[in-house]
Amino acid sequence: MKKILVFAIKTLLTIFASALVVALLLVAIRGVPGNLAPDYIVEHLRTKGMPFELSPERGRFALTFSIAENNSFEFTREIAAMAVPDLATVNNKYVSLFAPGVSIIALPFYYLGKMFELSQVVTFASSTLFAGLNLICIILIVKKMTQNAYAGVAAGLTFLFGTNAWAYSGTLYQHHLTTFLLLLSFYLLLYKRNLLLTILVGILFATAIFVEYPNAIFFIPLLLFLLHKYIDITEVGEKIRLVFNFGIISIVLGVAVGLVPLIWYNVRAYNNPLQLAGTLKSVRTLEATDSATLKPQVSYKQKTVLGFFKLERVPGGLDVLLTSKDRGLLVYAPVILLGFLGFIPLFKKRRPEAYVLLGTTGIFFALYSMWGDPWGGWAFGPRYMIPTVALLAVPLGVAIHAYGRSFWFGVLYVILLNYSLAINAVGALTTIQIPPSVEHDALLLPKLTYLHNFELLYQGISNSYIFKTFLFYLIPLHVLASIMMLSVSWLTALMYLLAQKKSASKN
Repeated sequence: MKKILVFAIKTLLTIFASALVVALLLVAIRGVPGNLAPDYIVEHLRTKGMPFELSPERGRFALTFSIAENNSFEFTREIAAMAVPDLATVNNKYVSLFAPGVSIIALPFYYLGKMFELSQVVTFASSTLFAGLNLICIILIVKKMTQNAYAGVAAGLTFLFGTNAWAYSGTLYQHHLTTFLLLLSFYLLLYKRNLLLTILVGILFATAIFVEYPNAIFFIPLLLFLLHKYIDITEVGEKIRLVFNFGIISIVLGVAVGLVPLIWYNVRAYNNPLQLAGTLKSVRTLEATDSATLKPQVSYKQKTVLGFFKLERVPGGLDVLLTSKDRGLLVYAPVILLGFLGFIPLFKKRRPEAYVLLGTTGIFFALYSMWGDPWGGWAFGPRYMIPTVALLAVPLGVAIHAYGRSFWFGVLYVILLNYSLAINAVGALTTIQIPPSVEHDALLLPKLTYLHNFELLYQGISNSYIFKTFLFYLIPLHVLASIMMLSVSWLTALMYLLAQKKSASKN
């Protein structure tokens, strides 16, 4: 009887927690009703509080729209005007300046949304789906490492709602999809080697390039970990014997299969299977008109892949990503940095996995500190670091399992968690249109730029489709933000306490 009661309580808790997470993610989806046309987006939806307030979501939605409505990778002038300045030109036609993966994977969502007169809203929900899958991946990884699923849930909730991952869960960016591919690959590599797993990791690696070209670099520690699994080390007397298993070659099959969509797209869009969109000639301005007096301004400066990264930018870039008042991780989501404490037990018990997590995190910081735009353009928090904070959520779960019963760890975690939740709940409900400190527009903002989001919150300015459509007349925006933040806080606290009970029972 007791076992049945425990099972029933766990089931009800799982259902309640899942429903709450889904509700919180749905509220963060940005959008307006209707099947939107490019000219309407250009004229009405590019201002603050609207779903296309920034160019990255316009550029990715433009490709989805062009494929769905025109069956073409080439943009009409109206679609091109929507995509500017993330617009390129090649062979006398307008094309996207982004890798195509996000836009193409979002196509089923566009078609589904169009059936209900919600093409944009449901398209943006593709990111919401992957945000939820990232939570599941973190739970599974932490459970695999510690046998403590509750620690995984607490860490996953911290990532999803205590960082700017929340703000980007309801709009059309690449971050949550990239994060999912990294986390899923890492989870698969926690199991023993086999050919099917190796092929699947190869497919995920190639798919990640299809989504975002720099992912080819971010996957390096994972690929080295996979290679490590195919090297058998044995001691023979006083000698060490290394045996290399050539089954690793099966990854080539996975990569080949995974690259097919990217090569197909490149041939169709650029007539060049190896073309990278980011190195094309970019179009800076364009009007939605065929007037001869309004010609596009095209950048003819030669662009190369290595030209985007410069070593001398590292000190300034690290300051932007870690400590700056407008983008720093320490300012926007300090709670996730407790994950570094989890590397201590990880290096004792799972050293190879610890190297993978630490190495991938280091590569993210190194690469984007060398990037010409570590701010991520106009953005809420360090958006490039969303995959990084997801990776740090894994050792955070390990730290919760190992140190959660410590009074000082618990106090520090609760304080930093609630601070981080408050900031990111506001970001999820208001705007991600925050200029970097190097731009003139930033002079109009508070020194702590997220305070601008609080100003919008009390003005009732929101990007949330659900709030603007269903809740606007029922509840003030700042009250909704408080309810959302406290809901996550109490749910995470419950999971934290259950994690400590589980940890105590194992000891």
